[in-house]
Amino acid sequence: MKYQVVLIISSITLVILLFFFGRNKPLKKNKTTNFITEGSFNINEYLSINKDKLLIIPKDSINLLESLVSKRKPDSLNISYLNQIADIWKNNRKFAAASEYYRRVAVIDSTATRWENAGDRLYEAFALEQDSVVTDYLLQQSIEAYQTSIDIDTTRFSPSVKLAEVLVDGTKNTMAGVTILLDVIKKDPDNVRAGLTLGRLSLVSGQFEKAILRLDHILKLEPDNTEALLYLAGVYEQTNQKQKAIQYYERCRDLSKNPETRQKIDIYLQKLK
Repeated sequence: MKYQVVLIISSITLVILLFFFGRNKPLKKNKTTNFITEGSFNINEYLSINKDKLLIIPKDSINLLESLVSKRKPDSLNISYLNQIADIWKNNRKFAAASEYYRRVAVIDSTATRWENAGDRLYEAFALEQDSVVTDYLLQQSIEAYQTSIDIDTTRFSPSVKLAEVLVDGTKNTMAGVTILLDVIKKDPDNVRAGLTLGRLSLVSGQFEKAILRLDHILKLEPDNTEALLYLAGVYEQTNQKQKAIQYYERCRDLSKNPETRQKIDIYLQKLK
């Protein structure tokens, strides 16, 4: 998640933007040195500066909870305090700061699910953040969080798929991400999220036959999967199969629960027809 784009530039752009609509990817990131210490990002300095910008009540609440955390050994109550601090940051729309506290929860309660959740929060914050210094930190920490989750429990596929998505969309290391996704599919052929991501990448790279195979398989598993329908519509439009494209766009529109998405598909269909 995050990053809202309205213009429809091409069918492939439409497919990508409609599905990821609302994730608010930053359009511009400005470099700053406010939180740089000795050449590296200083998360504690970042937290301190941003805490000073909060209103009195949330700032005092964080200070109180931090004092309680500092006096305790890692236990369930300590985890509760850290989660409360994260919630205060989140409620004040300081998502990067909130994600850091979810990461700290995972550090002291090191389970696969805690680290996966930390990765989710860090990557969501990365998508919302405009400052490139901060995003560099968030991106790296999200990668490390997902990798830690994978290392703790190799039987769970969701952190592997998410790590692949971060590599593809966050670092632009597409080949590394695809390698992970293909490994997941090899072990779990019906993994919907991995199949969808591979289908999307096949569409964007112009490998339309591969995209159709993967997306058709997803629709066999989940006939009402709107993302797969939207991507397939894009595939058929790009291969000059206009009527098929229209059918899939219409199916996606009818199944979508998002009024804004339905409206955008309708507008696009008017142009397409």
